[in-house]
Amino acid sequence: GPLPDPAEALIAVGRLRSACLAAGLHELSITAERGFAAAPPTVTMAPVRLKASRRVRLERLHPKAVYREEPGTLKVPLPKQADVVAATLELIEEFCS
Repeated sequence: GPLPDPAEALIAVGRLRSACLAAGLHELSITAERGFAAAPPTVTMAPVRLKASRRVRLERLHPKAVYREEPGTLKVPLPKQADVVAATLELIEEFCS
């Protein structure tokens, strides 16, 4: 039968950890506000080094993203209805590998 929700969550965390290790990320956090008119979840990753071409792509695909070159951090707000794990894995693959 189908896996229980807690088991699915553990598998999702494992996929995120594996992707972070492969990309050389040491920090990954996903924050979400709750309540009325809450902001969408935000992914923060470090260390991240973006080439100029990837910066342009980041600005085009995620105009509200914030990349700070000196500390090497990248913050990207996710779409409100996004699958947080899938969207985070996509960001890691696209901008950190």
